[in-house]
Amino acid sequence: NSVMKTTIANDYLEIIVKSKGAEICFLLHKTTNIQHIWQADPAFWPKHSPILFPVVGVVNEGTYTLDGKTYQMPKHGFARDNEFELVEQTATSLTYCLSSNSKTLKNYPFEFDLFLSYQLEGRKLIFDYKVVNKGNSIMYFSLGGHPAFAYPFLSNEQLTDYVLKFSEKETVDKLLLNVSTGLFTGKVEEKALDNEDTIALTNETFNQDALVFEGLSSKTVQICSEKNEHSLTFDFSNWKYLAFWSAPKAPYVCIEPWFGLADFEGASGDITTKTGIEKLAGNTTFSASYSVEVK
Repeated sequence: NSVMKTTIANDYLEIIVKSKGAEICFLLHKTTNIQHIWQADPAFWPKHSPILFPVVGVVNEGTYTLDGKTYQMPKHGFARDNEFELVEQTATSLTYCLSSNSKTLKNYPFEFDLFLSYQLEGRKLIFDYKVVNKGNSIMYFSLGGHPAFAYPFLSNEQLTDYVLKFSEKETVDKLLLNVSTGLFTGKVEEKALDNEDTIALTNETFNQDALVFEGLSSKTVQICSEKNEHSLTFDFSNWKYLAFWSAPKAPYVCIEPWFGLADFEGASGDITTKTGIEKLAGNTTFSASYSVEVK
């Protein structure tokens, strides 16, 4: 395996990132010795933290159209399966880039640079994304994070000791997916959260695939248990959608901030009118970041 791995650390955290997909595969809290990134056990799910670009989720029948032409697009796009170049490294940061090339242009006819950087600040790790449209016309894209966080934090605990805890009480609908196709049905579970700030992590939480929310008031959500003082706080301020997902009964939970959504059943396939799509003017840059803080 020729994938390059790079390690950086500060007094509190040590991370390792793979060049393939610019995927973080290790996040150790040095003080507590807790490994916070899921270690990709293939019995449950063989990934750590894929980048979702230029689509999030599935497109209808695996294709989309632009200017009357049809293009193939795999689930969550192609960036996660491509080798990124490490373009900048400091003692506490790493910046990776994927640039459009003859291979990407076959599936996605836009010239772009996609940057993902990791920055350590105390007990916080910042994930910073930049999408650069190198062409002159509007570029249509979605972008998402899909980091998987390992829990329980301590070996003598149960998965069901843990909850997801929002910073605010939420009253919000859940967007419903067709479990077999991965497409949104267009229906919602009304008030899936009804003036609540907590989602219990039970053995059934993810039986119907991901929990997908739009319009949350909170800026952060925490993975925590009343049985210990450790926590992971995920700051998703300014992202449009937030999803949670895990394989059933698996010892991790993915917290997924998105700009964009999987297709809805019956969607036309035209990427320019796709629900949730981002439209980036020529020769401009789109920036977004989220962070995790551990204690």
